[in-house]
Amino acid sequence: LEISTCLRVFDTSSSSSTRRLALSRWLEDPVINGKGRYAGYLPRGAGIIAVMHERGEQFVCVTEKRSGILSFPKGGLKRQETVFQGAEREWQEETGIPVERLKILWGAKLDEAKLGCRYLLATCAPAEAGSGEPDYDLWEWRPPNEDIHDHDPIVSASWLPVRLVLTGRTRLSEQRVALLRETIL
Repeated sequence: LEISTCLRVFDTSSSSSTRRLALSRWLEDPVINGKGRYAGYLPRGAGIIAVMHERGEQFVCVTEKRSGILSFPKGGLKRQETVFQGAEREWQEETGIPVERLKILWGAKLDEAKLGCRYLLATCAPAEAGSGEPDYDLWEWRPPNEDIHDHDPIVSASWLPVRLVLTGRTRLSEQRVALLRETIL
């Protein structure tokens, strides 16, 4: 990601005491920015836009609901949950990829005011051979931790080439393509 040059990276594999200290200092704007129904309100949801570098190309992680809608991993915040905690929980539920592979770009975020969702930005390391992680040697997989009783559950997660997403050759909505464009440019 181009923006990583000007932002500190938060290593999610840090020790728990280091993580608690970093989390206590996480710079969370109190309200959602942008234009939309939830602009000016506290975030209702949280997610992560993660890019992985593999084989000389950039890939972005997206999820697909049973209804066919593509999105970035995200979901509603639970009571007393911070944006960081919610984003991390949703990432694990909707992708099954360990958060230890993520490098959160410190202070970097994007808001989807239409939904009241705050996305944290991250890079993701590729799965290691023999790790047993759901995306090892796969570009699309079924999330192992998604609630199948959800009214519109996530049925798959995948790594899509950023170049295809930015040129409109995927089913990701124009609004979310614009979010990705903001993330990497």
